[in-house]
Amino acid sequence: MSERNIRFVPSVQRYYHAIIRLLQIGLLLFMLFVSVFTMVLSLKQQWHDGPSRVSSITHRMPELDYALLWAAGKMAVAEDANQLYDGPRFLAWREKILKSNLFRLDWIYPPPMIALAMLVANVPLLLGYIVWTVLISGIATLVLRGSGLSWRVVLLGLFGPPTWRGIMSGQYAPLAAALVMAGLLRARKAPVPAGIYLAFASLKPHLGVLVPIVWIAQRRWAAFAIATTGIAILATISTFLFGIEIWSAFLHGSSTSVRLLLEPKFPEAYWGGTASVYWMVRSFGASPSASYGVQFLAALAAVVVTWAAARRGSEAAAAAVAACAISLVSPYFYYSDLVGYSLVVGMLAERRKSGILPMFLWLCPGISTAFAVLTGRQLLPVFVVYAAAVAWRDFGGPTPRILHNKESGVTPVKRTVGPSGTNAEAPL
Repeated sequence: MSERNIRFVPSVQRYYHAIIRLLQIGLLLFMLFVSVFTMVLSLKQQWHDGPSRVSSITHRMPELDYALLWAAGKMAVAEDANQLYDGPRFLAWREKILKSNLFRLDWIYPPPMIALAMLVANVPLLLGYIVWTVLISGIATLVLRGSGLSWRVVLLGLFGPPTWRGIMSGQYAPLAAALVMAGLLRARKAPVPAGIYLAFASLKPHLGVLVPIVWIAQRRWAAFAIATTGIAILATISTFLFGIEIWSAFLHGSSTSVRLLLEPKFPEAYWGGTASVYWMVRSFGASPSASYGVQFLAALAAVVVTWAAARRGSEAAAAAVAACAISLVSPYFYYSDLVGYSLVVGMLAERRKSGILPMFLWLCPGISTAFAVLTGRQLLPVFVVYAAAVAWRDFGGPTPRILHNKESGVTPVKRTVGPSGTNAEAPL
C-alpha cells in the first residue's frame, strides 16, 4: 500500500466518526425539541382558560393532581371521607365546588394522604399549588443532596422529563421518588432517616415497592424496622381520624378505579403518558388478561434482578437497579412516575462523564407520548430495562464516585496481585 493510501485511511475514519457524531447530536437535538414542544403544548392546553378554571380543552383543572388533592381535602372535611373512594360521587363533588364539567379522575391514594389533603384544602387553590410545587421541589433537592448525590445527578434527575410532568401536575411523585432513592442510598449509614423516608414515600406506595426487597437482601434491619414503624403510625393516625372502614373503602374503591383505567378498549386519551409493561403489551394488541400475565412475569423478573443486585454489596448498584425495576412491577405506572429512572440516568452521566447514551436515555420519557400517539405503540419500558442493565454493569462493583464516599456505605477497593499470583483487594 502506498504512503498516500496509508494517509487516506485515517482521513476516511476521521470523516466517518465526525459524521456519526453529527448524527448523534442531531438525534439528541431532535429529541430535545420534541420533548420541549410536547411539554409547552401540554402546558398551553392545561392553562388554556387561566388558573383555577377548568380548561375547555382538557376538561381538567390546570393544577391537575394538586387540584384533585385539594378537592379531596375539602370533601373529607365537609362530608364522609369514605366517599372519596366512590368515583362517581367524588366527581360530582368536584363538579359541584368548581361549578364546571370535569374529566373523571378518581381518588386512589391510601388513607394517610387524606390528612395531607385536609391541610392543603384550607389554602386557596392557586396559592397552594405554587407553595406545594416549591416545597416538593425543594425538599426533594435537600433529600437527594443529603444522600450524597452530586449536584449534577440531582439536577439531571429533577429536571428530567418525568419531573417536568410531575411538577407541572402538582404531583407527589417527584418527592416520593427522591425519598425512595435517598432511603436506598442511606440505609446502611443512616437507617433512621432512611426508614422515615420510606414511610413518607408510602403515600405513593407503588414507587417504593422494591425497597423492602433491597433491604432484606442487604440485611438493613434497622431501616426496615423504622420504615415499618413509620407506616404503622401513619396508618394508625388515619384509622383514628377516619375510622377502620376507610381501609375497606380504599381497597375496594382504588382497585375498582384502577381497573377502569387499565381495562377499557385500547387506546384511551391518557394512554400516551403510560410507562408500564402492561400498557406496552396492550399497545401491541394484547388482551387485558394476556397483558396482566406478561406484567406478572415482568414483576417477578424485577424482584429477582433487584435481589441479585442488592446482594452484590454496592448501594449504588442496588439503588440504581431498583429505581428502574420499580416501574416494571405495577401495571399502573405513568412516565411522570419515572423520576427515579431520571436520577439513575444522572448517575450514569456522572459515571461516564461523556457520551450520547445518558442524554438519549434522559430524553426518552419526554418523547414517549409523541411516539405513542404517532405510532400507536408504547416502548418506554424497553429503555427502562436497558438503563437498569447499564446501571448493573457500571455500578456492579465497588461504589463509584457518583456518591460522596462517606455516605456510600461501601469502601472503594482496588485489585492487586497477591503473593501467590491471585487477585487480592486493598482499600484505596
